[in-house]
Amino acid sequence: MMAVSVKIHLLGCLLLSGLHFCICLTDRPDISSSEAEHVVVIGSRFTVTCTGEREIEWEQPSLEHNSNVVVKEEENNSGLFVTSLTIVNATATNTGRYICYYYAENQTDEYDPDGSEIYIYVPDPAVVFVPSGFYDNIIMTGEGEDITIPCRTTSKDANVILINKDTGKDIPAFYDSKHGFTGRFPGGTYICKITVSGKDVETDPYIVQTVAVTQELEVQLSSKKRVLKA
Repeated sequence: MMAVSVKIHLLGCLLLSGLHFCICLTDRPDISSSEAEHVVVIGSRFTVTCTGEREIEWEQPSLEHNSNVVVKEEENNSGLFVTSLTIVNATATNTGRYICYYYAENQTDEYDPDGSEIYIYVPDPAVVFVPSGFYDNIIMTGEGEDITIPCRTTSKDANVILINKDTGKDIPAFYDSKHGFTGRFPGGTYICKITVSGKDVETDPYIVQTVAVTQELEVQLSSKKRVLKA
């Protein structure tokens, strides 16, 4: 697995006794895990910590479902800020991306944090697709633009099929369990399907609406994608 990367910016150097001593600060806090992905057993407990030089916040998957996530500041003698995130009694809805980042006073609801991240899978044969948000099933796009149909799975290695409900045909497209199907899809109604123990499981329909994009609408679509990310 690739370690979660941390970019380093050199802020200044001090010349002393013929030697250069460099003071470096990170522009991202550091997650304690060396792995970018974790599979967490349903019903178990999982904790990850984040360390940085100033105040830290966490971005989580939909807070609407995740009342079992506890974030707290940890005491330490290092002079650094340390914050832990604990998933208690993990469920399928905890599947998703967790980002720790430096708090910005001027951040808005559309703020897209640049931080260190970790992705958690909580496989559940009874909940194979991560529950969607209220607006996730309506996807507006401009003509010829790539979009993502966000049918994420709780298991990393699930074999998912995309179907156009209007034609009944399978649609060949790139699939990533962290995001969904990505490609250029004409307007219409789509579902994602997976077979578990011989039984087909389908998502609710995703409605793709294709519109002529003006500059103003392009800005609105871009903002919506940032706010509603998984």
